[in-house]
Amino acid sequence: KIYPGSMVAINGSTNKAEPATDAAGLIVIGRAEGFTADGRVIAKSGVFKFDNASATAEKLTHADINKTVYAIDDHTVGKAGGTNKIKAGILREIDADSQVIVEIGNQVIA
Repeated sequence: KIYPGSMVAINGSTNKAEPATDAAGLIVIGRAEGFTADGRVIAKSGVFKFDNASATAEKLTHADINKTVYAIDDHTVGKAGGTNKIKAGILREIDADSQVIVEIGNQVIA
């Protein structure tokens, strides 16, 4: 299920939207803003606040600003990317509350 405010990805094999996770074949496209009358998700690119990963190998620090971050789940990003390394966006800032500000969908991630 896709929740408003969560990271959304397209599954390359089904061409359908689903919650962002560390699953093979996903391409993160933005944040879920709502749904159309027929149930399709409206995803928006931009700069959004998400949770910072808690695992030591994934936790983002100020040294990671302007670097690629990876989807852990639909509301969490990290620096290493787990098994499938699903690119979520670019880290732009870390808030005082330890949440991260990530640019999603507006840039090419090599």
